[in-house]
Amino acid sequence: MSVAPPPNRLAPVDGLRAVAVLGVIWWHTWIHTGNPAVICFGLNFERLLVPLGTGFQLFFVLSGFCLYLSYQRLREFSAWQTYRRFVRRRWWRLSPAFYFVSLSTAAMLWIPQGHFSGLTLVGHITWLFYWIPGCEILSPVFWTLEVEWEFYLALPLLFSGPGRRTRFGWLVLLVAGCLAWRFWAVVDAADGIATFGTGHLLAHFLPFAWGILAAECWLNHPAWLARIPAVPAVLGGAGLVFFGRGMESTEIFYLAGPFGSLCKTFSEPILTLGYALVLLSALKASNPLLGWLSLPVMQLTGRLSYGLYLWHWLPSAKFGQMFRTLLGETVWAHYLALAATLAVSFPLAGLTYRFLEAPFISGKAKARPSRTTPATVVSLSSRLPR
Repeated sequence: MSVAPPPNRLAPVDGLRAVAVLGVIWWHTWIHTGNPAVICFGLNFERLLVPLGTGFQLFFVLSGFCLYLSYQRLREFSAWQTYRRFVRRRWWRLSPAFYFVSLSTAAMLWIPQGHFSGLTLVGHITWLFYWIPGCEILSPVFWTLEVEWEFYLALPLLFSGPGRRTRFGWLVLLVAGCLAWRFWAVVDAADGIATFGTGHLLAHFLPFAWGILAAECWLNHPAWLARIPAVPAVLGGAGLVFFGRGMESTEIFYLAGPFGSLCKTFSEPILTLGYALVLLSALKASNPLLGWLSLPVMQLTGRLSYGLYLWHWLPSAKFGQMFRTLLGETVWAHYLALAATLAVSFPLAGLTYRFLEAPFISGKAKARPSRTTPATVVSLSSRLPR
């Protein structure tokens, strides 16, 4: 089984993908084992790792970065041709693995229950499972893929007019709509606490926006960015991630009193700004704090991250329940469930990558380079992780 990387991948981006997917799996096994605690000196050390559960938001930042550059590279065609090529390539990249995992999940759910909704299958085949009334989502983690697809459809708006000024105008408009949506959701929530655990692009556009701005910075190398030292940038970005995650918590919502709604509204924007800073720091030629992102195990995990994300939910739920029953809501139950989930998910993700992802990634790599895109954009975007 070969999981060799396609040519021209960005190692730091794959390393951050590994961080994202491992964080998501850690979070789900922690939840399924009852949120166990490790108390020492009055501190719950497991709670200090809770920001690991924001891996899906890191995925959104990386998608904004990579897909913005990918669309730039396709702009040799007319607007309609570019749009069709972009959407078709994204469909081929994501759909084969998604369909296979969806059908496998449907079969595992159907066998013990003896029935399954045909409407649910239609919703997943068409990628409209959040738009079709009565459609049940096959896996709770799939909601992020719906948000991704909405981003793919909205991205061409940023290129609908000439020049970067038009793109910036669309970006500001979408960001304003996102913040208004989030604030309304908090105010409209029955208990005043919106979780934003599911939803559509308008509730989660800020991570993509930070990724887009990171791509612009990486392409144009502004002088102010070059003056930021790598180590403080990483530490500052990590600090924003922790700070934003803290603002998201119910405890802070109540402690903030009348400002609780603002804390909830701006939690994800602050958190994902931190991730964007870490991404830009990781892309620097040398960063002493992030060299571990290029380790072989991180690169392998990054390449398999899509399959790991698709497959991990059912194993994490089953193993979490099993070890919780055997060992109670303990940290041992959590980490045994985590190890078992990874042991099952990695081989499945490897097979998925080999047979349902890599063939389509290779096909995309043969696309001819743009003749009209500036040389700098072509040379840099050609190194995109696919």
